[in-house]
Amino acid sequence: MSDKKTSESEELPGQQSMFEAAEDGSKSTRSRGSKHLKGTRSLESLRIRIELVAKELYRLREENAQLHRDLDALRNRGNSSAEGTSIVFSESAASLQSKLESYIRVVDRYIEQEIAAEDDQDDAED
Repeated sequence: MSDKKTSESEELPGQQSMFEAAEDGSKSTRSRGSKHLKGTRSLESLRIRIELVAKELYRLREENAQLHRDLDALRNRGNSSAEGTSIVFSESAASLQSKLESYIRVVDRYIEQEIAAEDDQDDAED
């Protein structure tokens, strides 16, 4: 019996009450059940929060790695021996190409209209 007393005193307070409740049949099943459900809900809530934090940490690590790659690429471009000033666009190459092609079409239309107007004047003078 003295061994049981010393082992119980060495346990943490939370563990003592947990083991005492398991050994003691005086507590009702209803009260243990509600405590068990509250504990389960708390643990489930904690597990969900930990998963969300882990996902956010993973996302931030991926973003950090991408930023490091971008920074290295910019440093490498800055060290190139090309003369002049390098230009960095915030838009994608495809988007820039699309805009440039639309501007070229507009300019081509104006040129065609000017040529047609000059041809009409030449015809009217003859």
